[in-house]
Amino acid sequence: DWTKITKISNMFRGTAITAVPSGMENADLSNATDISSVFNYCGQLETADLSGWKLSSKATSVYAMFHMCQKLKSAKIGNILKSHITNTSQMFVNNYLLETVDITGCDTSMVTTADSMFSGCKLLREVKGIDELNLTKCTNVSNMFYSCSSMTEFNVDKWHLDSVTSCYAMFANCDKVASLDFSSYNFNKSDSIDFTNMCANMTSLITIKLPSYLKGSNFNGMFNTCKSLVDLSGVTFDCTTYTPNGREQTAGMSSMFRECKELTKIGRLINRGSIRGAFVSCNNLASIEEIVWANNISWYDNYVIFQNINGSTELSVKFSIADGAYGPGRFVGDAGNNSLDKPNFTRESVVSLFNSLGTFDGTSTAIGSSSRPLVFRSTVRAKLTSADIAIATAKGWTIA
Repeated sequence: DWTKITKISNMFRGTAITAVPSGMENADLSNATDISSVFNYCGQLETADLSGWKLSSKATSVYAMFHMCQKLKSAKIGNILKSHITNTSQMFVNNYLLETVDITGCDTSMVTTADSMFSGCKLLREVKGIDELNLTKCTNVSNMFYSCSSMTEFNVDKWHLDSVTSCYAMFANCDKVASLDFSSYNFNKSDSIDFTNMCANMTSLITIKLPSYLKGSNFNGMFNTCKSLVDLSGVTFDCTTYTPNGREQTAGMSSMFRECKELTKIGRLINRGSIRGAFVSCNNLASIEEIVWANNISWYDNYVIFQNINGSTELSVKFSIADGAYGPGRFVGDAGNNSLDKPNFTRESVVSLFNSLGTFDGTSTAIGSSSRPLVFRSTVRAKLTSADIAIATAKGWTIA
């Protein structure tokens, strides 16, 4: 009599069952309060149809329900994902053979955390009813579809992601998805949204629609290795809420567009953290509307920004450095790694940099001294007039 059961958490953990046990297909679990991890580590489980289960509002979590069920190929769970469920995290994590999941009829409007729900499901090609997802109250969708490399589309514009504070690696390694649409969301209402690696290694991603202003705590690696992405113009990415701790910086825009080889346009970047390696190998990059370095930023971790750019495309950038005296430290590190000598900057770009610099403090070991000048590629240097260079030298900087 299933009605007498109050807890089924870990009931079949690690057993060799291949399907939901006979007699449990239509279980009345109306008194069960804990149904998390029921089939956790059931390594032989191949199918799971829970459409006959009856649950009450006492059950609030399906955490790790099918965690590490590495032979599971299909599941039908829409019947249990009702408004009383608040936690769906790690529900199918590392189900390497999972191909289809049916969530038709689900009500996820009260879910607050869905992190790693389908993480590592490399063969997952279809989630039936996925457009019914309502994540209005969900704050954590980190790793939700991490490495779901057989999925081809996500209609995220229907998911109601209005309360999200962590998108960490949400779609990382989903390398068959060509487009995403977040344009209907307000990502400017919170200072704490984590966009780290959100779309990293989405190598087929060509277009992503974003709201005009994104404000977050971290953008590191957000589009890292999105090799097909073309245009991110008209968008402001604001990471000014982060406060560096001396030389060490754990947040910012490091590797944000690294290896985006087809990317031609980027909007406005406002940053207080690291921007190290942000544009590495972006060889088709033609314009960055503005790079703004906010006050009190540590300079240390901001070199090799434009490393491995071959200069085949002329690059237009507006530089704005609030604490201008520290400006060159954005481009040259302790070992003298220069990041200005790679791109084929327009003349106007370099002039905007010179105008943004503060007065050099005269320290012999500092960046910009005669032993460590700001170096530009020869084709860029040839574009500069003596009056242009005088803007920087009048402030004490050395240009080469």
